[in-house]
Amino acid sequence: MSNWDNEFEQFRGNLEDQEAQKAELEAILDRFKTFLEARGVDTDETRIDVVSLATSKLLLDEVVLLKPAEVNRLNFKKNLQAEYFLKDYDPAWQELIDKEFQGEPLTDDDIDIMAEVFNRNISVSEDIKRQYQNTEADMLDYLAKQGIDTTPESLSEEDRDTLDYLIFTYNFDIWSPPDKFEKVYSVLINRGYAEDPTWLSLLNKFFPHQEWSE
Repeated sequence: MSNWDNEFEQFRGNLEDQEAQKAELEAILDRFKTFLEARGVDTDETRIDVVSLATSKLLLDEVVLLKPAEVNRLNFKKNLQAEYFLKDYDPAWQELIDKEFQGEPLTDDDIDIMAEVFNRNISVSEDIKRQYQNTEADMLDYLAKQGIDTTPESLSEEDRDTLDYLIFTYNFDIWSPPDKFEKVYSVLINRGYAEDPTWLSLLNKFFPHQEWSE
């Protein structure tokens, strides 16, 4: 097998893994939205939180498979419940986390975890929110300059979901630039955006990749 064949097989394998993860994430998102909306939570207003929680679920499921003992040791579930409790969110979020995440639930005795999460949120949450909002503004501004109407009522739900995925991937520092490029490019292909020069130019601007050319 030639080097090219090896590289192609590796790329195809990575793409299949990414597609499986994407399908799984979408299934989790749908399940979380259904659960929350049935309890009166506006999932449009809390879109960022829903995406964040669904991504946490996807990542935790991988940890459970690879290192199950780590789940309880890291108090992952308790930390999530403390985070949403301190945000003063609807109790439905606590129910959802308790239902979907493995580990011991948060109790009144977990004062140390509450304090730790509170102190961490003070320094981190505003930075994350500002980073997300800045990236969102930059991407919307770029699309607007390319002639796309980016007013909330003009963007379709799929446009909005795709943009959320791009924003999340752009700010997710664990992935390398080539990995980010491949993940975003595969999403654009599967959602039909790869045929649109504007979305491809958005990819090229925010996810530059040395092997990429329009």
